Amino acid sequence: MTDLLARARAAAPCRRDLAALSRDLEGAEAALAEALAARDDRAFAHLLVAMLHADLTVDASVLVRGAALLPDAEWIAAVAGRLSGDVGAALVGAVRDRGLGWEREPATLLVAELWWRRAGVERTPGLLEEARIRGRRHLTQEGEDAVVALHGLFDDPDFTVLIEGLATAEVKDAARHFASKLVERMTSPVLSGLPERERKASRTAGPVRRAVGKVGRNDPCPCGSGRKYKACHEQADRERNADASDVEGLTLAELNADLEKHLDDKRLAALKGHELARLDASRVPEVLRSAWVDLLGQWGEHDAALAAVTSWWPPPEVEDREVEDDRVRLVAEHASRAGRRDIVLAAIALRGTDADLLLEARVVAAEPQDRLALLEAAAVDELDAGALDLGFALLATGCPALGIHVARSELVLRARDAESDQLYASLVEARDQLLAPPWDPIDEITYQLERGVAPEVDRELASARDRMTRGEAALRATQEALEQLRSELASKEEAREAAPAPVVEVEVPANRAVGEDPALRELRERMEHLKRELKDRHRERNALRKELEEAKERVTELEHTPREAEAEEGDDDEDDDVSGLDVSVAAKLRVPVFPDDFSERLEKVPEATARAALMRVGELCAGFDVAFREVRPLRGFEGTWRVKVGRSYRLLFRPLDRTLEVIDLLHRQDLEKRLFRLRRGGE
Repeated sequence: MTDLLARARAAAPCRRDLAALSRDLEGAEAALAEALAARDDRAFAHLLVAMLHADLTVDASVLVRGAALLPDAEWIAAVAGRLSGDVGAALVGAVRDRGLGWEREPATLLVAELWWRRAGVERTPGLLEEARIRGRRHLTQEGEDAVVALHGLFDDPDFTVLIEGLATAEVKDAARHFASKLVERMTSPVLSGLPERERKASRTAGPVRRAVGKVGRNDPCPCGSGRKYKACHEQADRERNADASDVEGLTLAELNADLEKHLDDKRLAALKGHELARLDASRVPEVLRSAWVDLLGQWGEHDAALAAVTSWWPPPEVEDREVEDDRVRLVAEHASRAGRRDIVLAAIALRGTDADLLLEARVVAAEPQDRLALLEAAAVDELDAGALDLGFALLATGCPALGIHVARSELVLRARDAESDQLYASLVEARDQLLAPPWDPIDEITYQLERGVAPEVDRELASARDRMTRGEAALRATQEALEQLRSELASKEEAREAAPAPVVEVEVPANRAVGEDPALRELRERMEHLKRELKDRHRERNALRKELEEAKERVTELEHTPREAEAEEGDDDEDDDVSGLDVSVAAKLRVPVFPDDFSERLEKVPEATARAALMRVGELCAGFDVAFREVRPLRGFEGTWRVKVGRSYRLLFRPLDRTLEVIDLLHRQDLEKRLFRLRRGGE
């Protein structure tokens, strides 16, 4: 088996080498399982293809963890057509496992859908949900082609809504070509898409450094043989440089064999999940260990992450375990989001406690019958602190609908930050998992909270502005054309007056002036036409300006109006058992007294409301009886009254002997808060 793995690892990805490998596959099943467990991508891919070429039976379940070890979507399609079992379900499982990387997940889902259609069996639940989640993300070109191809295969209006901006005619053509290529690989012999012989190509991303320094061909060979370089090591060194890495003096194979020695932040972030899992935990630099564990969790390599932190766990006599403890907690929290209860329990056992773990990890670790009590206790603790942890926990631990409701409340109550954006992303992902309509009602609420206006009104204003901008541009173009025509006409008339008139006797038609130039007449006609067009443009601009002002006024009004329409009658802040002031009190003339900041308050309300408030103050000060009929007393504030201003605002005032003291002008929704401050301040 060890010999077979070594031969599979040494084989080149070409028809000749893999066909040769397929001739001797004794112990192939055990070798394939070992390569999968070791995350040895080269040995696994070559051995799997060789086994299928030899017509050996391989179950599709190997793809759940093994699809991430195959080079690309064409390799996945090539093996998908020859595995036994439900290949589509295995590929959806591979996507959920997160080991493929976001750039290959859409193409893998497309292969799954194509396999189901070719097999003629019912699609396993889960593909549409995962496709919707990927349709929301920023994708590579291959990812876009795969998502659009899936759109063409699905009959799902919600998925169409998600990618309608992506599915252009050009992308649709590319998507059809990409899907056809995958179908061809799926239906052709498994080795048909590979080159006959290995093609040498650099596999290093970024700049490549020479594996061997420069030596003149006729110089003595550096090996000390005394021979010329061209007759000694030139050919071997040329082959080394063909496989050069980004580390000077090392080939790519030599670098990968000792990768831990050359690790840095950039190189670590560029590794894929299975490459990260192959690193030797004892040789990973201390400064990179936490980042490595985090990346392992993001790629779904939870077993490798647990093995690493276990190997680093300090002996009992070491008291300071803070850094190692943080890494173990990180492993538990990543595993909890993947539903890996075994990893979470192992991490808790290593620490000896579940203290300081995120709520979702503690919920996953708890017994099913204890989870509701744990969530309720967390909800009590977060009553006044916000339900961020509770929302994440519900969304991540099998209660997506409950999590959506909790997340909505947190998004409304919490100022926007990175954590709230992450919570919103989890919310829409949960909607996709439930196959709910793609846009959540919270979108409109948060939009209005952030911008102070409903989305449809904002779109109306943007449309009015756009039409105004285009109208202004057309007007400027007409004005410029008219000015150019005037200049051209003036120059022609000057030239005509300066030139001596020829004495020629011609017969002049009755309807034409003597000496009139046809070219000048045409210019004058064009100028008259432009003048008429300019007038039309001015009228259009004025109409657009009026429309824009009306849209702005509507936005301003809606910024200060509650979402639910308020009825004119029966407001909940009005008292039905009282009438206006005594007539003798109301009939007095009074001088208004305003608060120092009243002008600032007027600037914060709609202009129409500000005007109405000042008019109402004037009517009250003048002692108009009709004005006092609409006032109502403030309960608990003797001598203090309120009166409506428009539909949504209230003016608070005190009628004294010679003056009318204005207290405040505020929205009816803020009335209770203001009264609370008045009571507390003893005003």
